[in-house]
Amino acid sequence: MPGRESAPPAGGGEGTTPWKDRRQRAGPASLRSVALACALMPVIALWVYLSEAVWYSGHPTTVSLFYHVTFVVFVMALLNLLVEKKMPAAALSPGELLTIYMMLCIASTFCSHDTFQILLCG
Repeated sequence: MPGRESAPPAGGGEGTTPWKDRRQRAGPASLRSVALACALMPVIALWVYLSEAVWYSGHPTTVSLFYHVTFVVFVMALLNLLVEKKMPAAALSPGELLTIYMMLCIASTFCSHDTFQILLCG
């Protein structure tokens, strides 16, 4: 509304936050986020294989929210909080975490039980 001043941002200063600084430093798909996702892909593939083919229970890729990927990214976010306290410059940005999440979800669909049924038998 005209004539109405907005409140200063929380934390004082000129509105700079650690998140804003990291967004300026790294875009959503940095090399380290892609490398982390690629390093975690075999772990996710093993999890999917064990739960869908060996144990034949759980079926993590038959529900809309891939709980195995969500769990891995949740653990990474918790570890990221610790890294942010010790070494703020090394912490992952939200865009980097989102990149890791998306890459792991896509990798999970390619190694899932339902994908190979359609590709190989259909």
